[in-house]
Amino acid sequence: RVDSTFSGYPTSKATDDVISSSATDCYHSIGTSTVHFFELDLGLDFLITSMVLHWRQDNGTKYIHSTYSDVLVDFVDSNGLVTSSFSPDLSFPISSYPEFFNVPIIARYVNVTVPIGKQLAINELEVFGFGLENIALGKIATVDSTFSGYPTSKATDDVISSSAADCYHSFGTSTPHFFDLDLGLDFHISSMVLHWRQDDGNTYVHGTYSDVLVDFIDSSGQVTYSFEPDFSSPMSSYPVFFNVPIIARYVNVTVPIAKQLAINEIQVVGR
Repeated sequence: RVDSTFSGYPTSKATDDVISSSATDCYHSIGTSTVHFFELDLGLDFLITSMVLHWRQDNGTKYIHSTYSDVLVDFVDSNGLVTSSFSPDLSFPISSYPEFFNVPIIARYVNVTVPIGKQLAINELEVFGFGLENIALGKIATVDSTFSGYPTSKATDDVISSSAADCYHSFGTSTPHFFDLDLGLDFHISSMVLHWRQDDGNTYVHGTYSDVLVDFIDSSGQVTYSFEPDFSSPMSSYPVFFNVPIIARYVNVTVPIAKQLAINEIQVVGR
């Protein structure tokens, strides 16, 4: 959907996979007295990972730096919510401008491990997708060992307290320990919070919990993300926020009055 179309330069030219330096392979708006927009409907919501805007190329940098300045791109989901906006960087005289967006963590398993000489004592492990629901709640974990009276279920029961009795705890320090939480299926992960055992103050946070490694693993067994929690501050809970991807159905490209749109091709990559 567009506001105007220059004769012989239809919108279909911008999505026909023909990338060339010919003006006849472009969509083009009419005039400069009104705001122009190009609204591409992808048909349904997609997870967007990248896009490339190929501008009209036959007139050199005139179209890039003059006609194309002040371009705004909006991603809009099926509900009409703008999920991301950006203005392409047109500071370089190139005809194609690729943009790469945040790629989310996709995982089914969350593995928390420590090496020999350390212990695991988890009060609660919370994992969030792209809603407000804790998708780790009530899920089952596989572990290497369990201290009597401190079962794995304590780490996913939504009880966050300073009592040791509300924690999962590994046994001993002579072997590495792992806590492998199964979320049941692959999710897009947006954040997680590790709540450590709190009743013994900083001892458990800085001593017992140093050298912790967290792996996110998908259903195929591929590690999609790994990180080591930052224990530089004496906190009992460590929140971690990951890249939030763009989810969109519509891609809107607009320019203000006195500018034109002349798009050779718009490519949007997602899944």
